[in-house]
Amino acid sequence: MGATAVVVAAGLPGAPTGLTALAYSSTSLTFSWTAPANTGGVSITDYEVYRESSPGSFIWIPQAATGGATSYTATGLAQTSSYSFRVSAVNAAGTGDQSTSPFSMTTGSDGGGGGGNGTGS
Repeated sequence: MGATAVVVAAGLPGAPTGLTALAYSSTSLTFSWTAPANTGGVSITDYEVYRESSPGSFIWIPQAATGGATSYTATGLAQTSSYSFRVSAVNAAGTGDQSTSPFSMTTGSDGGGGGGNGTGS
């Protein structure tokens, strides 16, 4: 008898969680997240980062694909301005849901940097 192939259909991945501030400056913000527990049965291949177009607009502008990295640095931002982000995971089946809560961070007023001024999940 010949070999039998088993095909497993991939489902969409769940939403990333635990968005956390890593560092900021006057013109950039860096944050990370945790991969979703539900990968859809196959490996996560990428993450897509979205930024809110303006506060309260609920229009999310794609910013970048991270190539599977679980952190992102947004650059070219205005000083002392607040930005909100969401992240979605990508696998062979497609793009999953965006993170449930927007993650917000504020840029600094000068070239200094550090971490810890972000909120969200």
